[in-house]
Amino acid sequence: MENSLLFEYTLSNAWGMPVSGFSIFGGDAPSVSFRVRGKGSRFEPPAYTSVALDADATARIEQLLSGLDVADIEWLEHVVVMDGYRQDFTYFSGGNEVSFSGSNIAYCKKEPDLYPNAMKMIRLLGELKALLVPLGVDRKCFSLSGK
Repeated sequence: MENSLLFEYTLSNAWGMPVSGFSIFGGDAPSVSFRVRGKGSRFEPPAYTSVALDADATARIEQLLSGLDVADIEWLEHVVVMDGYRQDFTYFSGGNEVSFSGSNIAYCKKEPDLYPNAMKMIRLLGELKALLVPLGVDRKCFSLSGK
């Protein structure tokens, strides 16, 4: 079995330049690769850092991804606030790739009932953050607004 991408999140600025994000890989050597743009590197892509995942962490991530109702999301609701950030998600389920994007979804927390799909992704990022930050993944990788 080779490594396969399970989930990916990228936060980009208004110009489409990646600010931060992470990719979770399963398979023979499960890992998380993450990137954060540092100060003073506006025009250089952020460098990747990888953290190996043990069997327990991998099982918890796979359980989290399979237990959440995100596979049916094809789009995120349009948000009325413009803060200049774009969030891209890719989720793999049963061999199928589901990709979708949102803009300014940090605002959705103010009116969660209006944005059910965005709130699912915000909750997923929160749960992955709680699991992965203690393993060494930079907390900025889970940001919705580059802060």
